[in-house]
Amino acid sequence: MRVLFITLTNIGDVLLSTAALTKVLQRHPTAVVDVVVGAKAADVFAGLPNLGRLLVIRQKKRYLLHYWDIFTASRGVRYDLIIDLRNPLLAFCLRGAQKVYFRKRNNLNRARQFANLLPWGGEPELAMWPPAPVVAATTAEVKRRKGKARYLVALAPPANWVGKMWPQACFAELVPAL
Repeated sequence: MRVLFITLTNIGDVLLSTAALTKVLQRHPTAVVDVVVGAKAADVFAGLPNLGRLLVIRQKKRYLLHYWDIFTASRGVRYDLIIDLRNPLLAFCLRGAQKVYFRKRNNLNRARQFANLLPWGGEPELAMWPPAPVVAATTAEVKRRKGKARYLVALAPPANWVGKMWPQACFAELVPAL
């Protein structure tokens, strides 16, 4: 199976979008996945075991011409599934047996919306597949800190859309509990 996953640009949005890709990989674990992603978040997919091609949009161009580069790189490929979370224009122009487009609904949690794009949806499961050197460096840091701290936790509370925000009171309660 060959999948084209056209995701977003900002890291937070891309991480939320992995809810759709994890559903595909659970159902089709050997699928080869080509990923279209913005440069800021490309490393999220760099270690994806089933990665075919990582097509990075380095800079957006006027009149959506940045999609032309992706189109020319993908036009000879016949995809079994195309998931387009950006703009249906690109997926519309490519060959795919099944095409799924994202239509934003502001009143719903974005990760849930992504997970439920596919008929086998369900609860969202987010993931990231960092490059091997990042995994190695993180593993080494955790081992280095062994005995000094039990856990290594990173929090990133800001968001630019209300559907992605968690109330400050919840963070205030969570941090001391950690």
